[in-house]
Amino acid sequence: MSLVVNANKRPIKTRNVYDASAKFKGTSLNDNLLAGPNLLIDLSKPVMSMRENLIAFTGDIKSMFNRILIDPIDQNCQRLLWREDTSQAMQIFVKKSMLFGPSSSPFMSQFAKNWIADKFKDIYPTTSECIKKEVYMDDLFTSAPTLEEAISRAKEAIEIFASAQMQLTSIQSNSSELLAALPEERIKKELIPLLSDSNIDYVSKVLGVNWNTSTDKIVFELNESLLNDKFKATG
Repeated sequence: MSLVVNANKRPIKTRNVYDASAKFKGTSLNDNLLAGPNLLIDLSKPVMSMRENLIAFTGDIKSMFNRILIDPIDQNCQRLLWREDTSQAMQIFVKKSMLFGPSSSPFMSQFAKNWIADKFKDIYPTTSECIKKEVYMDDLFTSAPTLEEAISRAKEAIEIFASAQMQLTSIQSNSSELLAALPEERIKKELIPLLSDSNIDYVSKVLGVNWNTSTDKIVFELNESLLNDKFKATG
């Protein structure tokens, strides 16, 4: 097991990642798993979806993998051995929820997400389709033409995920009116300070780029020293 840190998250969080390819007696957990088809949407889709309409918003499915339980018959494949030091007897633990690391986890997470959305396709057809086609891994990227539609979609998405004991959190938007209409605990409050034109912009990371929701602009960081070294005048 390794601890992975995402420095772009605020507050900074660690994530447990398990090496399911580690071999014991010539085999590994991944050697015995079916990875399943790739259900991840194309990365260009959420980028375009977020910019298609006037009111854009994003959200994160909090601890998504930990909310998906493994069938009890398969849980013993996720046994963990632990002891504080070599003088102690080995303790055996079983992880009941989905792990980061097994080759089957990406498929299982997206299948579960789509299954949850399908349960609401007759009640909230637009939001159900949005969850299936505008969620990349555990992040929602979408937009709506009007404030009313955006508020409805956000509230419906919160309700849909809550039906499966999941939380849609860290919601951010270019509309302060949308954020004001949602529960305060669902809103992303931690922003990243970024120096821009002698001013400090407070931005959020969206698909690896900086989004200033106040101005609704994508902001890029340039290292001028590297640029000067790369593009030196010649002649």
